[in-house]
Amino acid sequence: MGLREIVSKPAVTFDLDGTLADTIADLSEAVNQGRTCRDFRVFRCTISRNTVTSWATALASLSCERCPHTFEMRLDRTTPYSGVPELLFVLPKRGMARTVLPNKLNELGLKVVSGLFATGSFPIVCGKTVAVLRKPDPSSALDIGAKLGVFPVEALYIGDPDVDIATTRGAGMTALGAA
Repeated sequence: MGLREIVSKPAVTFDLDGTLADTIADLSEAVNQGRTCRDFRVFRCTISRNTVTSWATALASLSCERCPHTFEMRLDRTTPYSGVPELLFVLPKRGMARTVLPNKLNELGLKVVSGLFATGSFPIVCGKTVAVLRKPDPSSALDIGAKLGVFPVEALYIGDPDVDIATTRGAGMTALGAA
C-alpha cells in the first residue's frame, strides 16, 4: 500500500504514548512515585516504555492507605512530537476523522490529550476502562470504527509498540508503525 492509499483513508486512530506524544519522563516519574509509596524500590535508570506502561497500568489499579490516590501523572515534561500538531490540522482538511486508542486508563488518556492538543483534535479517546479491554484485543479499535461508521479495512492505525500492530491486525485495519 502506497502513501496515496494511506492518506485516502476516512479515519485514523493513533496510539498516544510514543506516537503522538513523548510521555516517558512524566510516566517514569509517576511510576516511581507510586513505587515509593508502596515501598518498592525506585527505578534509578531510564525505564523502557514497556516497563513504564506495565507499571503504570498496575499502579493505577491499586491503592493503599498511604496512597489513596491510585496514580497521578503530571504533564510537566510531556510534549507532542514534532509535526504532530501540524498533522492534526491537515487531517480533517483531507476528510480524515482522528481518534486516540491509548494503552493507559481512559481518564489518563483524556488528561494527556486535553493537556496537549487543541479542543476537538480527537472526538474519540478510548482508553482502558472496566468495559474496554486492553490492547491487543481489537474490540476497542472496532468500536471506534463503528462509532465513526467506518469499516476496519477503511481505517488507518498509527502506533509504536508491538501491541499496536497486533491490535491493528486483529481488527483488520491498516497499520502504520511510528518510531
